[in-house]
Amino acid sequence: MGRMIHKITECMGSLFTCTNVYVSNSRQEVSITQAIYDQDVLVHKNNIILSVNQLEEIIKKAHSYD
Repeated sequence: MGRMIHKITECMGSLFTCTNVYVSNSRQEVSITQAIYDQDVLVHKNNIILSVNQLEEIIKKAHSYD
């Protein structure tokens, strides 16, 4: 899927997460992939694909949440 636009790695004890965000070549979809490792062992991996419009709506709701 397109191009990586964001990457963050976080560590908590023996667990560490690696989150990558990609945008499609058409710039219409965003893919968020997160892998959770316990030392060197992959424990869980998720991938979420949202349209840019859906993501913008989520961000608007997050900013207006009371």
